Amino acid sequence: MRYQRLPHVSVQEMGFEGDVMVYNLERGTLHILNMTAAAVLVALEEPKTSDEVIAALSEEYEIDQATVHEEILAIVREFEQHGLIQQVHNETEVTSE
Repeated sequence: MRYQRLPHVSVQEMGFEGDVMVYNLERGTLHILNMTAAAVLVALEEPKTSDEVIAALSEEYEIDQATVHEEILAIVREFEQHGLIQQVHNETEVTSE
């Protein structure tokens, strides 16, 4: 299953410790993400599976995939619940909710 950040989700770096501010323009909700969650959301600018995100982040931060697996899966589920990402079947299917 592939996921991608939705086009109505605005991301802005806050300038300290890797945190970012995320605004869901459709729902009118604001989220402050820590460095890990922010890295996941940035990785999902292009469609990726959870496993692809896990592999990319574990390589970038030199962390064992098993160590970050559950945390990243939980972040992806939470992003989907909050309408920040959606499942896509191919790269042309990203639409607004």
